[in-house]
Amino acid sequence: MTSSVTKTKTGKQISCKVHMLDDQDLPFYIDPKATGQDLLNTICNNIDLLERDYFGLEYLDSHRNVCWLESDKPILKQVSETKFSFCVKFYTPDPGQLEEEFTRYLFALQIKRDLAVGALLCSDNTAALLASYIVQAEIGDYLDSYNNNPSYFNNHKYFPHQTVEHEIRIMNFHRNHLGQYPTDADLNLLDISRKVELYGIKMHPAKDHEQIHLNLSVAHMGILVFQNITKINTFSWAKVRKLSFKRKKFLIKLQPEGYGYYKDTVEFYFDTRDECKNFWKKCIEYHAFFRCVTIQRLHRSKKKLLAGGSSFRYHGRTQKEITEYARENYTKNRSFTRSYSNTRAVAPIVNRSHRSPGSTIKTSETIESVRQHKSQTGLTGDTANVYQQVYCDDSSTHGSRTLDSKYSRDRYDLSDEQNTDEDEDELIQKSTNGLSSPSPTNIGRSSEPSHADESHGPLIQHPIDQVDKGKLRKFSICDRIQM
Repeated sequence: MTSSVTKTKTGKQISCKVHMLDDQDLPFYIDPKATGQDLLNTICNNIDLLERDYFGLEYLDSHRNVCWLESDKPILKQVSETKFSFCVKFYTPDPGQLEEEFTRYLFALQIKRDLAVGALLCSDNTAALLASYIVQAEIGDYLDSYNNNPSYFNNHKYFPHQTVEHEIRIMNFHRNHLGQYPTDADLNLLDISRKVELYGIKMHPAKDHEQIHLNLSVAHMGILVFQNITKINTFSWAKVRKLSFKRKKFLIKLQPEGYGYYKDTVEFYFDTRDECKNFWKKCIEYHAFFRCVTIQRLHRSKKKLLAGGSSFRYHGRTQKEITEYARENYTKNRSFTRSYSNTRAVAPIVNRSHRSPGSTIKTSETIESVRQHKSQTGLTGDTANVYQQVYCDDSSTHGSRTLDSKYSRDRYDLSDEQNTDEDEDELIQKSTNGLSSPSPTNIGRSSEPSHADESHGPLIQHPIDQVDKGKLRKFSICDRIQM
């Protein structure tokens, strides 16, 4: 155990080092019995973050896998080293719809980090355009005194393999952003990034049943399959019946076409059991957050309690709940301080009630212009109203979740013989009007989901087919945690 215990007036506390989105490492002191949610609440209270459920805490496990700190478990039972990274956990399909400017600012910082480390894969032209909005937000308008010399970037690297040619392109884009305030630049940054195909995508290496190397990812619309960085398949949530894992094997059971038999269950294989379970957990959380109305705990009988299977479940608020909460508790003209460093390309986050030393720019909510960008139809997608919970050993080698829709739950659960030895925790899903994209039945066919957010016009004059089409630079997929 490498966590440090400190004695204070209130008793023993453990010291946690948290890497923030502004690249600062901040210490937090919490009770030794504190859970992951306790630490997250402490951090969010410190920065006065209202829409906190979009964010989470990442850490590296003993095998150097990136994992999310679970909210309901004591921290010291999950990690041996209390170093974490505060970052976006759920990438909303349209960050411009977030209620608070401060939340959008944090999303912008996440996009800057993803772009800088090569996690946001896009064409050189798109990368330069995104970087130009970062420059506009942090430096301001282009000045004639710059004399067509991109040296005013102060040698900042906004994306990997950035060259002088790229910097000239960034500068030319920057010229066109005259008059944009930092909040406007952030909105444009988010609007362009959300249209990039690999926005919010974190690759998980796997293999199919033919041992072909693939990459899996989970997003708001469902589970995505990539070959290298080319998307070849989409399993939308509306077409997925059950997600389960058995040791290294990850299984996706699809909904039937009508009232007949199930389609074939699609199988993927990970290198280790931990990697498989880690991805399964992310899928469960993404589905619950984006597709459920609310999360309700239901106790299991003692008989099922002693059965095998994973006890993992999502405990937080759903996107619908956090949106309603933010609207009810929103304070107009709430301000925060943007601080810019001479040595960093990312603006530090500070407590809204305090200014940090150095050059600062204070901005307030420009909510009226932002609300014009928001959809009047609310959240999209099928929703669910019950998420049943179980409590058993989390060291299990298997687990499952059943995603029921309009079909009879009892009918298909009783005929489900494949997972009879697994934890049969279920998610009951009721269809509503909204996103309902087709799902492919095999790996070789690609199915593109429909995006309700595409109805919003871009905030800039650069069409996405101009900035997003082109040869993708194959940046390396690297960890976002900077310990």
